Amino acid sequence: MAGGVTNGEIIQLLCDSIIAPLKLEIGDNFYNKPAVASRIINCREHGELPKILKEKANDKAVLASIDDYFRKNVAWRIYPQKVDGVIAIIKEAIIADYILSQEQKDQLCNLAAKETLGPFLAQVFLHVIGRENAIKENKAQDMDEEESQMPTNITYSGSNFSNSIFNGTVVTGDHAHVTINTGTRQEKMQPVQLSEEHYNLFVVESEDFMDGKFSIPSSDCLRNGTVKELREKLCGLGSEEIRQVCSLPALFMAACESGMEDKSNAAALFGRVTSLAVCGLNIKIACIIDPNITIPDKALIEKRNELGIEFGGVGNEFSTQHWAVKQKNIFEIMADVVELPRSI
Repeated sequence: MAGGVTNGEIIQLLCDSIIAPLKLEIGDNFYNKPAVASRIINCREHGELPKILKEKANDKAVLASIDDYFRKNVAWRIYPQKVDGVIAIIKEAIIADYILSQEQKDQLCNLAAKETLGPFLAQVFLHVIGRENAIKENKAQDMDEEESQMPTNITYSGSNFSNSIFNGTVVTGDHAHVTINTGTRQEKMQPVQLSEEHYNLFVVESEDFMDGKFSIPSSDCLRNGTVKELREKLCGLGSEEIRQVCSLPALFMAACESGMEDKSNAAALFGRVTSLAVCGLNIKIACIIDPNITIPDKALIEKRNELGIEFGGVGNEFSTQHWAVKQKNIFEIMADVVELPRSI
């Protein structure tokens, strides 16, 4: 294919895998208008695909034809020398994904080869088409420009074929980038009433949290120290889940190598999360820290059972880098140690 491919043509090419077999008549406004197509491609506000596409993605006619569609219409467009890189990048996104079960990840990764590129891309598309695509920005706590701007462009034969829509993932020749935000657009950060039912616990290696943002490997998130019920409830990290996470009080502390000895003079910080950005295999987090609150780690260790924090042995949460969500009222538990603000 000579020349460049527009954002609208990219969207049409992908969505025709659902539209064509069902002969859907939904118009072309969502891809034929440059401004709308740009919002979809760049995961901006109002950049959602028509709801009917999400509803019909698992129709029998679609499932019966989509592998062949991607083989004939999508896979061949990738430059041969770029195929391995594209496959590797999408696999990284699959492995780091919160929604997919391990069985689903294994099934997708088993298709991740040149010989099965069409079915691989098709099945990835089916897994993500139902997810929210738009990122709703919080201007007061934007990430760095490189984190908040979605990179584009996979190089395809004779064109720039930018996105393979993976829940906001834009796959390029060099890296994958996913941005997820709190869902609130506001000029000035307003205090948020914090939940009394749960709290976030962030334990991060070599981090002081004072610049208002940090990163943690996605493999260390919502696993260790988070009960199955909460993990399943939050792991999708859609708009509603993100809002819930951002309404929770949060403890931020540095990981230590041993235990009580390393923690005797250390202190945890208190605040809340304002946004999340999943970048490749890491999650970048923006936060607000209350400068007037420090909680001695020794006090947290003494109250570890009440706080639901494991201490000692392999499951020592004080020495293991991770993000966990605890179903505990931290305000009540820590009342005799420090008065924590109920909004921040």
